[in-house]
Amino acid sequence: MKILNISSARVQYPGGTEKEVWELSKYMARRGHKITILQTDLYDKGHEWKTFERKEGINILTCKNSRFVKGFGYSEEFKEKLKEIWKAFDIIHIFGYGRFTSEYTFRFIKNKKPIVYSGCGFFHNEKHRFFKKIYDQLFKRNAKYIDFGIGLTE
Repeated sequence: MKILNISSARVQYPGGTEKEVWELSKYMARRGHKITILQTDLYDKGHEWKTFERKEGINILTCKNSRFVKGFGYSEEFKEKLKEIWKAFDIIHIFGYGRFTSEYTFRFIKNKKPIVYSGCGFFHNEKHRFFKKIYDQLFKRNAKYIDFGIGLTE
């Protein structure tokens, strides 16, 4: 099966979501699936990275993040790359809650391909509670497009 994993930040970044994307990608690749990760360089300003690399049997495509808005990010390059490659995949797995890459992928892919969603990430502390309440209301419109959801906690 050909699976496209969507990540808002590079899987080399030391965050929990990125580690989840990377470890699950390696696991699926070892079981014979063709895995591609489409990610942005959110949080990685000033680091060297390649737009394409192949690591442990996984294709990794990295797009430049154009704007940094309180961790949400924005990438015109990501939008173009997703439009270019999405048809080649059987399943789209979106990682991340409250991220530009997740929001855009939901809107673009809805009803075109099966969507697996792992709601991990951004709004996980008291500091962001106000934004989380607003985002929860907005997220409801995307939830109907999820074919299979994965939660690491209740």
